[in-house]
Amino acid sequence: MARHRDLIALCLQGSYSECMTVKLTIRNVSPAVRDQLAARASRQGKSIQEDLPQERERLAPHPTLEEVSDRIRQREALAATELAVDDVLNARDADRR
Repeated sequence: MARHRDLIALCLQGSYSECMTVKLTIRNVSPAVRDQLAARASRQGKSIQEDLPQERERLAPHPTLEEVSDRIRQREALAATELAVDDVLNARDADRR
């Protein structure tokens, strides 16, 4: 009851996304994938309809593999800067003066 009251309060404060759920239909799932999902859910004592929303909530905050790859490429590009030994030594010596 308290959770319900809190959600109503959030809706009244304008946090609409906190109190509304969206139905999602996934099409073109192969029978093999569907069977794997059903088996995994069954091992946890759940149906696919119970398991997938929890899995979606667990995965949503994490970056995709493509996003991680992009970040790695960006960091590699920044790290690829080459400094001459003399430049490093001169910068070090300048700090000591």
